[in-house]
Parts: sequence; structure tokens; C-alpha cells
Amino acid sequence: MISLAAGSVLVVLALTYGFLSWRQSVNNRTQYDTVVTGVHRSGADTRGLVDHMIDYRNEFVPAFLPQHVWSLEMCSAAVITAVNFTTGARTLKDGPAWKFRTTNEGRIEPLYDRSDDFAFDTSDPEMPRLVEKFDRAISLTALLRSKMQNGTTDRLIVVGYHFSHTHSDRKLFAAQKEGGTLNSHLMLLLGKRDGRWYGYHMLHSDPDEDFPFKIASLGEDMPENFDLIYLWEVKGTVMPSKGSAIAFAQELQPYASVQNKVTSLASAYVFGDTDQFPRIQHEVDGVIPIAQKHSGYRKGQLLGFVGNTAVRHHRGSTPDKERGDYGLTGQCVELANRYLVETWGFKNLTRHGDADSYFYDTRSKGLTSHKNGSSVKPRVGDLIVFDKGPTDGNPGHVAIVSAVTDKSVCVAQQNIGPWHMCLDMTHDGDSWHVEELNDDLPCTGWSSMPHASSCTVEEPCSESMAPTPKEPIRATTMLTTVTVNKKGLQQTVRAHVARTEGANLEATFACNGWDFSAEATHKVYPKQVYKVCGWYPINLTTTE
Repeated sequence: MISLAAGSVLVVLALTYGFLSWRQSVNNRTQYDTVVTGVHRSGADTRGLVDHMIDYRNEFVPAFLPQHVWSLEMCSAAVITAVNFTTGARTLKDGPAWKFRTTNEGRIEPLYDRSDDFAFDTSDPEMPRLVEKFDRAISLTALLRSKMQNGTTDRLIVVGYHFSHTHSDRKLFAAQKEGGTLNSHLMLLLGKRDGRWYGYHMLHSDPDEDFPFKIASLGEDMPENFDLIYLWEVKGTVMPSKGSAIAFAQELQPYASVQNKVTSLASAYVFGDTDQFPRIQHEVDGVIPIAQKHSGYRKGQLLGFVGNTAVRHHRGSTPDKERGDYGLTGQCVELANRYLVETWGFKNLTRHGDADSYFYDTRSKGLTSHKNGSSVKPRVGDLIVFDKGPTDGNPGHVAIVSAVTDKSVCVAQQNIGPWHMCLDMTHDGDSWHVEELNDDLPCTGWSSMPHASSCTVEEPCSESMAPTPKEPIRATTMLTTVTVNKKGLQQTVRAHVARTEGANLEATFACNGWDFSAEATHKVYPKQVYKVCGWYPINLTTTE
């Protein structure tokens, strides 16, 4: 009886697993046919998708394979699916990297072949290795000069490369009998930014790595571990120099057991296939949403992009230990600073001050403020400030203007929701008025860069257009940290600054991200930690 019961259970489990596998396969094929290859995108759409992969590379990399099939064997499928997704058609056929040339004969055009520079080392028959006999100097720009347009390729290019850290090239060696190539991996060449080429690929450099998809910085001649062997042009993929305002969007959670097919298949059955392929997201009011609209965002979750700058979810206060290069992580000021740098290439901003300082203290930041009710209409790229006044005790709120009409101003923001929204704007013939954000945050005004009339997000202001403050911004040096024992005002800080050699009150405010002005006082609270700083590189760090 026990054996019969156990056998029945095994049969049920096998049938269940088979059903889940079949269902998942059908769902994947349906999705592939519908959202990957059933669109036939225009060249402008393909260009927009490829360009945004570069633009968003530091914050977001799409995964073109269902998570339950992530493995070392799928690197070729990742690139081939990326090509098919960006073109919206079955542009390429699937197959191993070393059969890419033969599998896609007639679909690709060979551009470069340096296979003669390589040979197999078969001293260990069980582990043949592909070795580079001749280390040739390579310039991607020179190789693709005839295919370049405005600093990037004008069609899709696939790179066939060998990963030099591969332990064994047995499959490559065996494939030579069937006319295979020497590349162990494929890469989709995305284009060039600031003198560096970038490529999309799948690489498991760490077997335990959750996310193996990369947008690699290739420099001019490929990284040392990526031995370029072939370049192939994908036929029929001519793209214009300017793309559509669309991008990939996807929400993938960390997936520690990507090869556990039982777990992943069961999860897919219960929760559906929402993680299987990226979505195509169009620009909405000047932003690209990445996260779907739902409640319960996790802290730090990527919500979307304004310009090339990521907006992340955050609510409430941020401990000082979470201060980054642009301010307290997740706060509205941090977003404003990053936006000025990343999207506009701005160089001359002070990275301190509350949100309202972006209206009341714009000179030191190289900005020009316009009061709500000004004759100057808000522009895309301006910072818009909400506050009752410089002495109201409220740090205020700052947001980024993402879109403007004659009746509304749309903004992107952090630490207040929703992260992108539009506010009503009226014009009485002489002045523009933007409505309040809420009862506590009326619109104070907006700030723009000088010469903004000659700048756009597509063509940012050059560094020379961003004015240099009269007094150059000086780097601060932390001299000591102080833990507050009693509640007090600015005088508490002043007392510690006064007795610390080399310290400076304004530098201390800059270190802590506090607003410094003649009227300003900054409250400090018991157990709060703050820094005492100077303008000079004094090599002294102590803790009181």
C-alpha cells in the first residue's frame, strides 16, 4: 500500500510539473509572438529603445529572457531576443553563439573577422582552450566608421567575442567540425557616448549572481577579458539619428534561485508572467515610467526617469548616514542636484541647502529664480519650488519641470507622491501662476539656468553657459563629528565650531547639507550627529 501510494504521488507530481512546463512554454511563446516579434517597429522606435538602454544603463538594464531559463547556456538567446524585441520582428533566429553565423545566414552581413588570430590549445584534451595568438590593436570606431552616424551606429551590430575567463572551450572546439565560429558569446553593440562604446550582453561572471545581464562599457577597443573576433551587421535595421521617446520598462525582483525550475514554474503559475519580457513604455508628460502604478512600492524602488535621471521611491526622513554625492538619498534635493548634473551636464551647483534654497539662494547655485506670478513662463528643465517663505521653518519642496502647456506644469519629484503629476497654471496676460502642491506648500516660483532659452534637454547647455559663482566652491574637510546631548539651535553648532581649530561655520553647514544664510537657524536634536568641517584639507578626523 505504501509503495502504491508513493508511486501515485510521484505520478501526480510528474504530471503537475509537466503541465506547468507545458503551460509556461505556451505562455512564453504567446508572449514572444505578441509583444516581442508581433509589432514591426519603425527605425525611430528601434533607435529610441537602443539609445535609452545606454542613457539608463547605470540604473536599469532590461532582461529579455524569462527568469526560469536564466543559465550560462542562454547568453546567445538574450542578445538575439534583444534584437528581435527592438525591431519587433523575428529578425534573427535562435541558436548557440558559435552557430550564430550559420543559423542566421542571409540575415546578417559580416563586417569583421579576425579568427586567424586564434588557435586551440589541446594540451589537455578534456579542456581545450581557445588562445589568442596575436593581440591585435582594435578600434571599434575605425572598424565601424562607414556605419556611423552622429557618434553611434546607424544599424544594429552584433559582436562575436570570446570570454577569456572561460574554463573550457570544448563546445567551441567540437563546433569547428560543423562550420562553427570561435565566439563563445554575443553582444549587441548599442552605440557610443562620450568617447566610449557600450554593448548589451549576458555574462555570468559569478555563478551566484542574481542579475547576469549587463550593459558593458567597452571603451574604444573592448575590455581585456572580451576578445573581439567578429562583427556582424543585422540586415534591414537602418535607424535615423533621432529616436522616438520610448524605452523598455520592467520590474524584476532579485532572483537567487533562477535555475530552480520547480519553484519558478510554480511561481509563474500562481503569479503569472508579468516578469517574462519587458514592456514598451512611451514618454508621459516628459517622464518615462518604469514601475507599474500600484501601492506598496519598496524603499529605493526605481519609479522612472526624467531626462536621463532616475527617480526612486522614498517617504519620510533620511538618516545622515545615507547621504550620497548629491544629498540625502531619496529626498527631493538629491533628485534636483542629480538632474542638473546628469541631464544638463551642469557643473556649478552647491550641494547643500534645503529645498527652498533653490529659489531663495539661487546665485550660489548658478541659477536664476522667477517668482510665481512672473512674466517668465516655466520651461522644461526648470526647478520649481513650493514653500511659504524663507523663515517659515519648513524646508519646502523642489521638483523638476518635465512638461509645460499653456494650462499646466508637469513635474517629477522624490519623497512626495505621486512621483509625476501635473498642476494647473493660469495666465492673466502679464504673469504665469502655478497652483499650490498642497495647503502647506504653495508654489513659490521656479529657477532656471542663465541662457536657458538657447538650451534644451536634447541639446543641454555647455559648461560655459553654466556661470561660475563669484567665489569658487571649495571642498570641505570633516574635522570632527559631534553627537548632540541637548536640544538647541544654531548656537550649539557655533560653540563646537568656535573651539575646533580650522573649522568654519559655513563649511560645517555645507558638510551637513544645511541652509546657510544670515537669517537661517538649524535645529539640532538629542542624539543627532553632525559634522564640524573646514575649507582646508586638514588630515584630522576625531569623534567626540
